[in-house]
Amino acid sequence: MRRPQPTVRYTDGLGAGAPAAARVHIAVAMRRKRKFITTVRGLPYEEAERALTALRKQLGCGGTMLRREDDGTGTFQLAGARAIEVDAYVRAKLGMAFDDVVIHDCFTIQPAPSA
Repeated sequence: MRRPQPTVRYTDGLGAGAPAAARVHIAVAMRRKRKFITTVRGLPYEEAERALTALRKQLGCGGTMLRREDDGTGTFQLAGARAIEVDAYVRAKLGMAFDDVVIHDCFTIQPAPSA
């Protein structure tokens, strides 16, 4: 029987902390079967480009810069379910507080069925 693993943190609202414009939003979506995509938005565009480059090298995965928003922030995607790693990077390297990083729609990875 498959049991979901607990997630690190889940929120579907904005909660307390910095205003919504100053928050970094991390979302993990399933593409197909066991393939995931992690989307990060809310970082200033130049910082998002540097973070994307560093995360691609650090995690050894693919990624792409999607767009520059009207408010000067950038949105990028990484291949794989990388929410925890991105959260740790943003808080450690960019000095953001715990409440300033919001993880949306946390995935639940189910372990492979035993034989």
